[in-house]
Amino acid sequence: MSDTPVWDILSVLHESSATEKIFIAASLYDKEGALLSGHWGQSVHRLINILGHENVFLSIYEDNPDQESRRALYDFEASLPCDSSIKHEDYDGSDLQHIILPDGTRRLRRIAFLAEVRNRALRPLEDAQSKAFNTTWDKLLYLNDVAFDPIDAANLLFSTNVDESTGKTNYRAACAMDFINPFKFYDTLAARDIEGYSMGVPFYPWFSNAGKAASRHDVLDQKDAVQVKSCWGGMVAFEGKWFQPWVHQPASSAEDPSQPPADVEYEPHRGDLLKSRSTEGHEEQGIDALARNVQLMTTTNTTPASPLRFRSETDSYWDASECCLIHADLASLVSAGSSSSSVSDQEPAIFMNPYIRVAYSPSVLRWLPFTSRFERLYTWPHRLINIIARRPSYNPRQFQKEGDEVVDRVWRWDEDSMEAVRNGTIADVEGGMQGRYVSVRRKATAGMFCGGRRARYALDAKKGDREGHWGAFDAPVDVG
Repeated sequence: MSDTPVWDILSVLHESSATEKIFIAASLYDKEGALLSGHWGQSVHRLINILGHENVFLSIYEDNPDQESRRALYDFEASLPCDSSIKHEDYDGSDLQHIILPDGTRRLRRIAFLAEVRNRALRPLEDAQSKAFNTTWDKLLYLNDVAFDPIDAANLLFSTNVDESTGKTNYRAACAMDFINPFKFYDTLAARDIEGYSMGVPFYPWFSNAGKAASRHDVLDQKDAVQVKSCWGGMVAFEGKWFQPWVHQPASSAEDPSQPPADVEYEPHRGDLLKSRSTEGHEEQGIDALARNVQLMTTTNTTPASPLRFRSETDSYWDASECCLIHADLASLVSAGSSSSSVSDQEPAIFMNPYIRVAYSPSVLRWLPFTSRFERLYTWPHRLINIIARRPSYNPRQFQKEGDEVVDRVWRWDEDSMEAVRNGTIADVEGGMQGRYVSVRRKATAGMFCGGRRARYALDAKKGDREGHWGAFDAPVDVG
């Protein structure tokens, strides 16, 4: 963590950067208040001082806090010099998508839960009573529960892919890199290279040689803006316009700029991606209410809608990180021409910045400057180990493009199994739950490169929180 004075940092930032409006969001599970009362809280305070408290709105949402974490929330809120929304609640996710497991039990989908709680940290943008509602936010910074240097956070915001002619950044989204130990990159679930391939083994240079390997080459060329399709890395800076388009739309628009667009089904305080009324889709007939509730299969074309929010996949035994899908939806909005900016109108401009690194403990963060000194020695061993480990992993839907007519293999339980689920008589079904893959013709949605045949779910049917109460398994093999 740097000891450089705040005024020195501001002096090297472009003068307009020091006055940009930044919305900072975080969704936390802070056991015993260790984050807010420790390194994370201190770093957030320093970041606010760097950015200028008059330029910042901080929104923190915490689910299922214990007594100590509630106390830490109250103390932290009282110490803040900026406008803020600090909220907590007991939330079990019972209203979200569930999945049926092979033993017939119904469980909350993990990604659906994580997408929901992340969206709840964005609620001030939707709340007309909030000071954040009518403010035009230049950038949105989303923070995980990571140890980070606030100077790095400022550099991610204002010094990633800078246009030398203007001194301004050129990105739709820019991600840090998060490390679980001094050598190992953590968030491989959300990261995809520029062609949609999953990551290589999780040490430098992180990306595989698959396809044209453009992302890997960017790393080896020591760029501060590695082109990717998606990333997260514990800390992400977005262009603010995608999260509140009714504020950023041109003044010549006939619609009230303080209100959501008329063609979007907009529900304040709703934590899922909302769908345009003009979206064309279709559902297979004959799926009853229970099947729809647990999302056994879907043929609906759920295209991204503005405002940009987190979401989850709905097919049974097909999962994708909400932190990957949001980048896919961002790219979709860009290609649809939803807005204009300094970045080329049709360019996704999603980057990973390898020089901005965070960790999941202060001790690991302190090691990162040292271990990065000799990481270029790993290049050839990394290439060899990728081959041995068969990286990247296979994704049958990787190259599907949004709107393409595709035939997907989708898991479906048979009627006898579903009837037993309805009646609570799974124990009486000989051989247990039975199902198979069926071919479904439909239009591809954004983010197919994010997914894989797996299921992540809550272990406890009555508990959806983040304290290790999650399970996962790979989907049945498709032999059809």
